[in-house]
Amino acid sequence: MKTKNVTLQNTFTIPKILPQITRLLGTSFVMALMLFSTALAQPAVPVLSAPADSAMSQPQNLTLSWNASAEATSYTLQVSEDENFSGLVFNESDLIDSVQLVSGLDLNTAYYWRVSATNTNGTSAFSNQMIFTTWESVPTSPDSVNLGTAGNYVLLAKTAISTVPASVITGDVGISPAAETYITGFNLTDATGYATSPQVTGTVYASDMASPTPSNLTTAVSDMELAFTDAAGRVTPDFVELHVGDLGGKTLIPGLYKWGNTVIAPTSFEINGDANSIWIFQIAGDLTVSSDINVTLAGGAQAKNIFWQVSGEVTIGTNAHFEGIILSMTAINFNTGASLNGRALAQSAITLDQSTITQPTNTQATSIEGTENSLPGTFMLSQNYPNPFNPSTVIGYQIPVNTDVRLEVFNMLGQSVALLVNEQKAAGSHTVSFDASALSSGIYIYRIHSAGFNQTRKMLLIK
Repeated sequence: MKTKNVTLQNTFTIPKILPQITRLLGTSFVMALMLFSTALAQPAVPVLSAPADSAMSQPQNLTLSWNASAEATSYTLQVSEDENFSGLVFNESDLIDSVQLVSGLDLNTAYYWRVSATNTNGTSAFSNQMIFTTWESVPTSPDSVNLGTAGNYVLLAKTAISTVPASVITGDVGISPAAETYITGFNLTDATGYATSPQVTGTVYASDMASPTPSNLTTAVSDMELAFTDAAGRVTPDFVELHVGDLGGKTLIPGLYKWGNTVIAPTSFEINGDANSIWIFQIAGDLTVSSDINVTLAGGAQAKNIFWQVSGEVTIGTNAHFEGIILSMTAINFNTGASLNGRALAQSAITLDQSTITQPTNTQATSIEGTENSLPGTFMLSQNYPNPFNPSTVIGYQIPVNTDVRLEVFNMLGQSVALLVNEQKAAGSHTVSFDASALSSGIYIYRIHSAGFNQTRKMLLIK
């Protein structure tokens, strides 16, 4: 029988005493002892994962990751400016996870890094070292992408738009050069030059409707293609192949990002910047967002300033929430319950399955129960912001005269869950905050009644 020469407690080896143990305790016990001794072997050498070797334009606060080693209980991570690791800028042992944030790196500097694994039986050799280089200067926001008249649509496609009812769409929908018959599942009601749908708070347009709709759509599609070309053509990216295209758990600051392959979001991530910051993500492959993830905005970041230029296909997973303007050369797919705060602009088809798509709004006027100086000429109930929301959102409305206002929130069973306003208000534009901490996730209806004016809108609470 061939045996493995594994040291047990550093005092003897199995082969030397194997005959004696076998005579005394039997073959079965010896086999169990050998398996036990093998389990105590020192861990395998880790394999470095991200960032990729020789990655450029990496941030000064960078997350390093490696593949977990079998039998490892902790890791040692070393980062150095020289390949011999004679001077360490980071040297941390007893790391439990196979991922570590390294902060305070210098600008325009090359760094080498390596990892070893440890358990009670010893420490592995260090992994093969890899190198990355930080960005040359702190990134600033790129110029925004001009959507032109494509920005008039929350959904715009060239070949087809389909939904599995009931989706909730806030904003206008357009398709060209395909005809109205390629808009399916919306239960459209035709009018002159447009159509309506119970799933759309807005108007639906197709290339075969009455003038001027066809020419307007032709211009919008052309503007969509120009916007895609503009975003794809931006040069000197701030980040190249960042995190090897894995956005899960990351925080993305303003700048121009570039990836040569598919980008994935297996877990939630954050986009952080102020209200004027711009993000452009150039993706040569697909963009795949896993189920149940949530993209959150922080620091005042606005969905209207986030541009996802995707040469491949976009898939937003089941019950996932996404933010920004999607400019796709191919299809955009929203799986069951997926939601988007932004716009979906596809050069082929858009598919929805009980999805919620809300056009982005400007966050500047968010004072609670504030009144604007100029007087509006009509009654109006605005879309809440943000939408989807958790747990609070802001609802705006305007009234042209001093009058009584009743603003109420209902669940999908028609039951009142909140009375936000029930008093006389001065003419002007107003906002009110709605806190849904006590409510469960789902679609809610809010309705205004004032001087014979009634209007309802939908909003989505995601917890």
